[in-house]
Amino acid sequence: MYPSANIVIFVNNEDFILETKEQLTFSKPLYLCISYDTDLLALENTLGYCKEWILFASSYPDLIIEIRTKSANFKSIADLKPVSNVILAWTLSPDSVIQEHEPLTPRLSSRLKNIKEALSSGWQVRLCIDPILNVPDWKSVYLEFIHKIFEEIPGEKLREISLGVFRMNLDYFKNSKKRRPDSYLFYLPMNTDSGMKSYPEDLEKEMFAVVEKELELFVSKEKIHRLFANEIGFK
Repeated sequence: MYPSANIVIFVNNEDFILETKEQLTFSKPLYLCISYDTDLLALENTLGYCKEWILFASSYPDLIIEIRTKSANFKSIADLKPVSNVILAWTLSPDSVIQEHEPLTPRLSSRLKNIKEALSSGWQVRLCIDPILNVPDWKSVYLEFIHKIFEEIPGEKLREISLGVFRMNLDYFKNSKKRRPDSYLFYLPMNTDSGMKSYPEDLEKEMFAVVEKELELFVSKEKIHRLFANEIGFK
C-alpha cells in the first residue's frame, strides 16, 4: 500500500479509538476492519493494538471489529476472553501459493492450527479465501486446498467465508509490476474497471462457482460471500 519497503505502522492508535467512539454516536452499527493498513495480529507482541481494540469493543456492542491476519500469532491474544463483536479473520491460500508468492508468511498448517485454537476458545472466526489466483491448474490446486482446510476446521463453527479473486488498484498494480517483473501474476489477462485491475469477468465467475461449490460440501451456502472486483470500487 505504501512506497516504502518497511512495514508501516500508525503510532497514534489512541486517536483512532477516540475517533471511532465519536463515530458511534451517530453511526450504529459500525463495522470496522482495523488491519487494513498492516497485519496487526502479526505485530501484536510489539504493538499490543489488538488487545486495545478488543477491550474497547467489549464496551460497545454496536461496534463490530474485524482483525484480519495471515499470521500464526493467536497466542498473543489467547489470554483474553472472547468478545462476540470481534471477528478474527484469517486469509488463507494453498501451500503452493504461499511458498511461491508469499514465502515469508506462515504455512497453511500453522494458520489452521491457530484457527482451531481460536474456535475452541469461543472466538468468532471468518475465513478469507482471497485472493484466488490464476495459478497453473488452479482448479485442482484450490479444490485440494479446500479439503485440507476442512480436514482441520469444523465448518459449522465458522461465522462465514469470504471469496475474492485477484484485484488491485491500478496505480499500485503498475508499481508492483515494476518492482516484480519476474512475477507472471502481473502478465496474465486482466480487465481494468473503475481504477481496478482484475481478471476477466468470465474467469472471475468461474473461479467463484468452482470454489463455492466445493465449500458447500462443508458449510452452508448462507455463510459464503463473494466479493466481486467491479463492486468494490477502489480508486
